[in-house]
Amino acid sequence: MKYRYLILILTFVLLPFVQAIGQKYLVFDVIPKSKRYRYQKGDEFTFRLVAQPDLTTGVITEIGDNYIVLDHLDNISLEQISYVKVHRTGPWSGIRDVTGYVVPVVGVGYFAIESISNARNGFEPVVRTETLTAAVLSVAYGIWMRTLKFKTYKINQNHKLYVNDMGSGTTIPFENK
Repeated sequence: MKYRYLILILTFVLLPFVQAIGQKYLVFDVIPKSKRYRYQKGDEFTFRLVAQPDLTTGVITEIGDNYIVLDHLDNISLEQISYVKVHRTGPWSGIRDVTGYVVPVVGVGYFAIESISNARNGFEPVVRTETLTAAVLSVAYGIWMRTLKFKTYKINQNHKLYVNDMGSGTTIPFENK
């Protein structure tokens, strides 16, 4: 009777660790800021290859020793990746994202309501400078918040991209030249 409960308890305690054995994940380290971004299977990853001018986004389906496979691209070597785009998260990221979308909509809405109100009341369709200033500043604030949402890093000696194996604890770094 005692052993049955002991086996049951050990099963529930050790079961979560069995899944972690042998899993690999992609690690992106920003060394000067001591930041580490981890990407596992199913995560969205945005990057730029050495020979391409565009950013590529996809969901990671497989992680090998020195390559990744996305949902629409096969076997991308980590040495081919020159830039990584990171979605910044933190305690204020939700407020930043919401205000980045709400403030420009409110500013443009205020501009539209003021313009329609002046036209309906029979005034000249001239927009006041205060209204135009508020609309332009709100749109500029939205663009600024949008640029703060993402950061693009170049792979170099300060920004390293490698594969980490959870089972053995070994890392497989490489140097991108």
